[in-house]
Amino acid sequence: METNKEKTRSFNFKTVNDYVDYLRSRGYSLNDAIEEVRRSYNTKGRVGTLDLIIHISSALILASLFQPLSFLMIFGMPYTLFFTGYAVFKALYPKGVEMLSRLSLLGVSLGVSFVTLVLIGLAINFTIGFTLVNTVIPIVIITEGFNVINTLRGVRQWNIDTTL
Repeated sequence: METNKEKTRSFNFKTVNDYVDYLRSRGYSLNDAIEEVRRSYNTKGRVGTLDLIIHISSALILASLFQPLSFLMIFGMPYTLFFTGYAVFKALYPKGVEMLSRLSLLGVSLGVSFVTLVLIGLAINFTIGFTLVNTVIPIVIITEGFNVINTLRGVRQWNIDTTL
């Protein structure tokens, strides 16, 4: 007996509703059909580990503004060199993160971080000027803004219309 994943591979469904309709015609109830669709499609219903690390690092960076400068340097270097670029790249190209190897992802994240930090620096220079707080806060806001987009994308589930 073939499994449902094998049945799915033999048919090309254009939408999730087509797949649900097919399963209902095969004798599934609506709820069972929806559960089968969720099991057979690769849905990400969780927050990525690196996204969670970026959220925690953002809180540590903001808390380290009130600590000695060496504490900020320890947490700030990987944050600005990698996490900013990773969050921007993943928000702009979500499938690109999955396609790249870890070493390639590190290189792309570094490059995107440099570009992002230069643009943030130019904006700060022409508006409010450079101080420690005026530099750290916009970097955290930009990184967290893109990371929130990534987190919301990660926890989003299929939205299937149940009014058939």
